[in-house]
Amino acid sequence: MREPPTAPEQTAIDQAVADAKRADVAIIVVGDMPRGLPRIRSTVGEDSSRTGLDLTGRQDDLIRAVAAVGKPTIVINISGRPVALNWANRLCPAIIQAFFPGHVWR
Repeated sequence: MREPPTAPEQTAIDQAVADAKRADVAIIVVGDMPRGLPRIRSTVGEDSSRTGLDLTGRQDDLIRAVAAVGKPTIVINISGRPVALNWANRLCPAIIQAFFPGHVWR
């Protein structure tokens, strides 16, 4: 059984819900953490093995909470690997897949 969100996680989800209530459309950006960001552990790559395809952390909780507001909700998934977007698929009219950008060679 999954543990409930921590207090800071729940506060962030509650703030997103409050923002969605004031908006005409909600846009949720979810996905992976890319390599190369300082002090942030990447969630993709050979050294980031996973046992499932679910979104990491509380991202599915965020999608469910914001979609429950009843506003049109768009999910943008930025990732570098396959991801299961089951909750987004059930609850949101639009999902946009944006893979990590590649290097710009000059």
